[in-house]
Amino acid sequence: MAIDTNKMKSALQAELDTLRQLGGDLKVQAALARDELRDEWNRLERRLELAQEEINRVSEHAKAPLHDIETAARKLLEEVKNGFDRIRKVQ
Repeated sequence: MAIDTNKMKSALQAELDTLRQLGGDLKVQAALARDELRDEWNRLERRLELAQEEINRVSEHAKAPLHDIETAARKLLEEVKNGFDRIRKVQ
């Protein structure tokens, strides 16, 4: 069964874009919060960058098994989502 890489990349990109929008909203709130929230925010921003790198690799799937790339991207996206939830709960 062939995997539609364009469909997978689009789905992952949509999820990342949603998280970036949520992150933008939270960033404004976090800027007003305590220092530890800013540290968490900085860590999560880097995880977003790593997720984008994994999503970009979908197009280059010959360099790594596609399933591994998708799994890594989804793990990073889930980590960011959970981090945003933690920030939202503190405020």
